[in-house]
Amino acid sequence: MTITVRVDDVLGFGRPGVDPTERFMDIHAAIQSANGLLWHEPTILVQDIQAFPAAVEFIRLESRLGRMSPQVHGWTHAPYHSLPPERLAEDLRWCLDWFDRELNWLPTKFYSPWGGDTPIMREVAAANGLGLVGACRNETLDRLLLRLRKGEPPRLLEGTWLWHWWSGSGPISEIADMLTKRS
Repeated sequence: MTITVRVDDVLGFGRPGVDPTERFMDIHAAIQSANGLLWHEPTILVQDIQAFPAAVEFIRLESRLGRMSPQVHGWTHAPYHSLPPERLAEDLRWCLDWFDRELNWLPTKFYSPWGGDTPIMREVAAANGLGLVGACRNETLDRLLLRLRKGEPPRLLEGTWLWHWWSGSGPISEIADMLTKRS
């Protein structure tokens, strides 16, 4: 049983006085503390992450070691559902080139910003070797935590759960602790 934690926008947004790279590493450590019951799937905004070279190196290493699978969130946090398909295709190609060059990683998913999910977006993503995942397909970690607190068996909670950048790493640590105690 594995619960995927989609870490969204952590390296593009932040709180004053908090180093985004350290925060990202803390979140990853919390996910890793679940002894394989949680899987880290960070979604990368390629233009933003370039401001954090230490994070890029960390993601490259952790991906190579099989401890996370970074995925495409976009070149920017653009509303791709309202842009021409040519712009989406161009941005996805830029993203895939960057992933290959900087991370030596081939992502398989495009988690669209703003949850966009249209037939054209799915077609363009597929033409670039990516499956499109709109935001409506992810529940938040807050809901996962509530369900665990109510005593639901972890096996019923498999799937992808969304961690937002404004959340602290506390919920992830609590979830990891609850899961490891129940396994």
